[in-house]
Amino acid sequence: MASIEDMERQDFINTITELKAMIGSLKLTIDTLRQTINSQNATIASLQESMNRLQCAYDKAVKERDDLSNRMNL
Repeated sequence: MASIEDMERQDFINTITELKAMIGSLKLTIDTLRQTINSQNATIASLQESMNRLQCAYDKAVKERDDLSNRMNL
């Protein structure tokens, strides 16, 4: 027959085992979140580059329009 002390010790061991499993699961979750953040940061950078290119194209088109408009007014 197990003593109360042995049962308490086993409960403590079980708790530690559960906590270790939870920590392992949390570490995996953190790794997944880091990967997601890195992927989203790469997507954001790519979108910013696209926006910059589109802004340059827009600025060029506006300048060309203004130049043509000025020529027509001459």
